[in-house]
Amino acid sequence: MNLLFRDPNKYKAFTFDEAVVKLEKLMEISGPLDWARNMESVSRDLKPEYHDKFIRYLANPSGIESDVTICKNMEKISKKSFKEEHPHIDMEQLQTYSVTKREGNTTYILCKPAVLHEESDDEKIPDTILTV
Repeated sequence: MNLLFRDPNKYKAFTFDEAVVKLEKLMEISGPLDWARNMESVSRDLKPEYHDKFIRYLANPSGIESDVTICKNMEKISKKSFKEEHPHIDMEQLQTYSVTKREGNTTYILCKPAVLHEESDDEKIPDTILTV
């Protein structure tokens, strides 16, 4: 553990908790331009069973373990305050993410624009030729 505090780049993080601590240490001593290098350094030795948990942590560092009751109450409050369509969502920016392949410590994530379903116009009148 002393190596983590002396030289975090050489420390090998095998578990989820070790990876989080190593990432925090690397973030303390480096800047935003080192983000990719830090991610590579942290995930290099991470065991495969911790990959999903670590990705979830990166998406929501404030808490991957959540209180279900609090979340449900917050969701109810949020639903009451929203209109049918939230005005601040840019529909052109919606995306879906999926893990496509895993090779060793490398995970490939596919990001695609979300498919929006257009409403069909049921009152279409077929083009007809009218003669008098």
